[in-house]
Amino acid sequence: MKPTSILTQTTTWLALLCFTCVSFFFADQSPQRTALSHPLLLGLAGAKFWGISYYFMELKEAHLFWKVLMALFLGFVVVGLYILR
Repeated sequence: MKPTSILTQTTTWLALLCFTCVSFFFADQSPQRTALSHPLLLGLAGAKFWGISYYFMELKEAHLFWKVLMALFLGFVVVGLYILR
């Protein structure tokens, strides 16, 4: 198992930080933009979930079964939240 480089972890962390800032600004928008903001916020939350699990929980080193299981879980959560909105 090869450790993840500091540059990759830092880049991923900065991307997650940017996603969080973008999520904050879209969540703080006026109600007229809710048609666009809901799918965007769910997509950003899914990207953050995948980035954390793939890079910081070492999912990229895991067996294919766990990658598929996490992708299915993410899909069910995002689709379920989109339906319930």
